[in-house]
Amino acid sequence: MLAVEGEAVALPTKGMAHLTNPQRYTHATILAAKQTTAESAADRLNEGTARLTVGAAELAIATFETQRTTDPLRPFVMSDEQRAATMRFLTAGHGVDVLRGKAGTGKTTIMSAARMGWEAAGFASPAPPPRRSPRPSCRPNPASSRRRWRRGGDPSKASTSAPTPSSPRSSP
Repeated sequence: MLAVEGEAVALPTKGMAHLTNPQRYTHATILAAKQTTAESAADRLNEGTARLTVGAAELAIATFETQRTTDPLRPFVMSDEQRAATMRFLTAGHGVDVLRGKAGTGKTTIMSAARMGWEAAGFASPAPPPRRSPRPSCRPNPASSRRRWRRGGDPSKASTSAPTPSSPRSSP
């Protein structure tokens, strides 16, 4: 693909040495959307959205730690970094903010504590909580379809119910 004026735009090649072909392109509308998003986020910096007092934020963190404690002899305590990030989210009042970190560093913990603080203060949650539900099967169970066909049922209406001992399913 070649760069086309007003359409395809060549991207810089820096940092892409691991690719077999470092020439990368995107569409001009993608770059415009990224610019609009960045400008919108910058416009919302310090707008005072969902801002808690320091005392309310500390109370929210303490409540969160208490609720996460499962063993009174080993109470759940956020790390200093997690506590600082949560305090910043709850007290800065930025309309848009970003939390980045490696796997296992407590990003979900921080956002759960912040959500608790915002909800306790009467603000709506900025995002739904993370959901970890089993992925539904992408295809009908052929064994179930064959049994239904033998009984005179329509095989195109395969059951999507939970597996039973008579209709085993393999894990995804």
